[in-house]
Amino acid sequence: MKHTDRNGKAAGRVVWTERLEPRRLLHGVGSGEWEAVGAMVPWLTLPITTAPASPPPHVGGTPPPTSPPVSPPVSPPPTAAVGAIAGLTLIDAAADASLGAFTGGAALDLEAGSYSVRADTTGTVGSVVFLLDGQPIRTESTAPFSVAGDADGDYAAWAVPAGGHTLRAVPYAGAAAAGEAGA
Repeated sequence: MKHTDRNGKAAGRVVWTERLEPRRLLHGVGSGEWEAVGAMVPWLTLPITTAPASPPPHVGGTPPPTSPPVSPPVSPPPTAAVGAIAGLTLIDAAADASLGAFTGGAALDLEAGSYSVRADTTGTVGSVVFLLDGQPIRTESTAPFSVAGDADGDYAAWAVPAGGHTLRAVPYAGAAAAGEAGA
């Protein structure tokens, strides 16, 4: 095969076939002819497998003891995802009764009674941190998770300073705000 450049001079070029067979590499020589300079095998990816080691053959006498097969290591079970805060419930602390959802923008007159707020959770929750205006004010590690705490379901009244505030609750996987935080 001859190949020349624009000036009619022989040009060096590597040529190969497109089939999956050894490819012949050609190189242009000064006289305009091509000569074979080698061959290459197309790239193929082959799986690499190894056979398990077999014990050496036993020769006479009592066969050596065989060891039991080794099981692959057992990985720990996957950890459950951290639960979430489903909502906040306003609690009448004097009667230990739910007054309904405590929603954003709600006004609470603390002079008219004693109240608390409970964080209602879904999934697995180990503790809840309550934040007032971005600052942690209480960490509850036992349900019911309430902003002022409780003794066996007897809610304590929440003493919050007068004014506008933002209450936020963050669930955690473990007790005392340990582990991963949830939504």
